[in-house]
Amino acid sequence: MLAALALAWIALAEPPLIPAPPEPLDLALTWRAPSSCGSARDVENRIAALLPWAPTGDGQLQIDAAIEEIDGGFDLELISSFRGVTEERELRAPRCEELIEATALLVAVALEPRHRAELLSSAAPEVAARVTSTEERMAPAAVEGPRAQPLPPLKLPVARELPDRSDPIVPSGAPQPPRMRPPALLLRLAAGLEIGALPPPSGALAAAIVVRWPRARFELHGAYLTPRSHLDDQGKGARYQLGAAGLRGCGLLRARTLEFPLCFGGEAGALRARPRGLPTPVQHAPWVAAVGSAAIARAWTRAAVWAGVDVLGRIVGTRFAVGTNTSLAQFPAEVRILLGVELRLTRADKDHGRAR
Repeated sequence: MLAALALAWIALAEPPLIPAPPEPLDLALTWRAPSSCGSARDVENRIAALLPWAPTGDGQLQIDAAIEEIDGGFDLELISSFRGVTEERELRAPRCEELIEATALLVAVALEPRHRAELLSSAAPEVAARVTSTEERMAPAAVEGPRAQPLPPLKLPVARELPDRSDPIVPSGAPQPPRMRPPALLLRLAAGLEIGALPPPSGALAAAIVVRWPRARFELHGAYLTPRSHLDDQGKGARYQLGAAGLRGCGLLRARTLEFPLCFGGEAGALRARPRGLPTPVQHAPWVAAVGSAAIARAWTRAAVWAGVDVLGRIVGTRFAVGTNTSLAQFPAEVRILLGVELRLTRADKDHGRAR
């Protein structure tokens, strides 16, 4: 009897509310665009105009947006990150103003999903229709009324490519999975000073091929230390130079238009010594070192100004002597201070998913 009453009470009882995933409280926006396409302040002002409510939630939504002018319009790359989930989207439009409006609406809906209906009604009809059709294609249906069921994780909807102005906007029928896009490919060229491997101070030239994801990098780098001579009072000694190449992996932090790569890896190469005032031939010695680096880059659409410091711990090195005098004694650690530029060789999705 008691078991039957307990089962009846469980069947009639109102199911407990399942808390929804937390929503973001604030926004960190990075906006890289031509001067004719407005600034980050313009986008933030538009988002603020769409969100008159007091902020709620917890955590920070990070948005990285880059606009590039293309034939017949503009192309927007949008990277959103929240609580460890990162997504990349693309949006094309004939005018920059449409990209600003669409970006502001997408971000506003992501910040305050409970006010989605009000936000869509306040936007321009064509922008609201585009966002609505995208949500239908990419996201589960939202639960109306009290939040009695868990909501889907926070994701910015995938913004589909805009058709030509002459083509009507037709909502897509079947849901489509988000596209997986390849990473960006960068070329870095830098120069600076070096202390530790050659008679100080010496010059340093560096280059790197960089494969970049939204939160990580992989770099193949090369370095050349310009020739330095060390001679004694009798004009005897050697002229030294060093070349090396290596690999490093990096974590990537972002703050608006700034990027902060933190890297670890290693390099190997050779030290060349050409004797001066001595009958001995040219000599070569191995060089192996562990590398740790920190850098800062101010990025635009296709290029960035880059500054970094490399700290190397010598694993295999050498020393040269002239008679009883030491001509070169490499330090246990080497420091390179570099300044340069990074050029974006490919866009993350330039050829992906589009026929030429």
